[in-house]
Amino acid sequence: MAQIIQPWHVLLAGLVTPDALLAWHRSLVAGKWDHSKTPRGPGRPVVMKEIETLIVRFARESPNWGYRRVEGALANLGHTVARTTVANILKPNDIDPAPERGKKRRGVHFSVPIGPPSPPSSCADVTFTSPELASSARNGSA
Repeated sequence: MAQIIQPWHVLLAGLVTPDALLAWHRSLVAGKWDHSKTPRGPGRPVVMKEIETLIVRFARESPNWGYRRVEGALANLGHTVARTTVANILKPNDIDPAPERGKKRRGVHFSVPIGPPSPPSSCADVTFTSPELASSARNGSA
């Protein structure tokens, strides 16, 4: 019975030469690392226009939504987008992050003192407070 069932390498010894076996192995390894089935250019893939319009639409219609909330809304729709991708799409569209979206100022804003300048304050005007000073003032000792 042991003579009937032979190991696989004994059966292949007459059919396959070592050179043929190495050639098959080289072609399999070359095909694995060839990447010819995925023709892509250099760099990251671009974001689809539909997703870009959704991000801009979400940010304009919901000004209190931040980048992560927009990212979560897209995830609910089945689109996986990173927070930084949302930020990079909103910047060229002139949309600020959520807390600053409603506070955008136009022009130059600065404060101008009204009236004559006040004299510089002396050291006597400065008050220092610490827990030790407060407790000593309450006790009557100074």
